Amino acid sequence: EKAIKDFYEGKIPLLMVSKPLNKAQQQHLYDLTTTKYIDSKIALDATIFITSVDNPINAITKQEIKDNLYKQNPSTTFVYDHPNSANFNTLNEKLKLNVDAGSKVTAMGTAEKVIDYVQLNKKAIGIIGLNVLSDKIDPKVEKYLEKVKILSILDDKGNEIKPTIPNLKYGVYPFYREIYILKNEVGFGIGAGFSRFAGSQRGQKIVTRESLQPYFI
Repeated sequence: EKAIKDFYEGKIPLLMVSKPLNKAQQQHLYDLTTTKYIDSKIALDATIFITSVDNPINAITKQEIKDNLYKQNPSTTFVYDHPNSANFNTLNEKLKLNVDAGSKVTAMGTAEKVIDYVQLNKKAIGIIGLNVLSDKIDPKVEKYLEKVKILSILDDKGNEIKPTIPNLKYGVYPFYREIYILKNEVGFGIGAGFSRFAGSQRGQKIVTRESLQPYFI
């Protein structure tokens, strides 16, 4: 949210985030810069739920999340990475939740601190981005996955839905999100060149290497 604000205030020309500007933000940016704002989708990511490997549960329902999130005395503690993160926005949007002033939002500051927290608090559930744990050949990720596991989402029929690339591609996993490049520059500059590369065959292979779902291939 802070990065998006800097972008529509005209402070930065290029941004990679999980949502485009709304109409009011676009107009504000145009009033300041008089250049045309352009957004480009390049990938799909997801908000995922993690817990300690010692926690016996392997899946949760959307209703369980709703019943415990932002509550003063929840039966299950949910912990965000950051209260301004894409995960915070994705969850509220997909579950149609309004976070009222004074609501309890538990956040650790970083995904790494969330992983440490759920390892120490065995019944807690952490909320982070898929790409933090998706590169399973990364030694750091291997160590994380010795401590925590990714939970599936149970649908109304009791099916376990995992945040896999096919489930992102076809919109099956409920907490997927698009990744955008936003640019606001005069002419064909570095931002336009980078955006075009990101959508090319080579750029989309880099997206795949990061274990995200490329938008174009």
